[in-house]
Amino acid sequence: MVFDAEGYASFEIKGQVFGGKEFTLQGKKGSMMYEINNTTKPIEVDFIVTQLETGEQKRMLCIAKFTDANNMRFAMGFNNTRPTAFTELNAIRLKREK
Repeated sequence: MVFDAEGYASFEIKGQVFGGKEFTLQGKKGSMMYEINNTTKPIEVDFIVTQLETGEQKRMLCIAKFTDANNMRFAMGFNNTRPTAFTELNAIRLKREK
């Protein structure tokens, strides 16, 4: 997962990049930005996916918690709800690449 200084987020699954300034999914071009609220515990992270042709936007509501300086737990919500806890079903562990 990459969060850039311009506010764009992207991630890679099986060699395919999703997100960033421009990506293609199911034949449609989109972009993905992020907003972070680090005043909450856990940290709230929103991914804003915009379909470039129509301007239609959808939000993915997430939470994050640093376990140390280089590792975090990250959970994504489904059905337009933000998770309130990290579970086996919704959470992954991320490690910073140097």
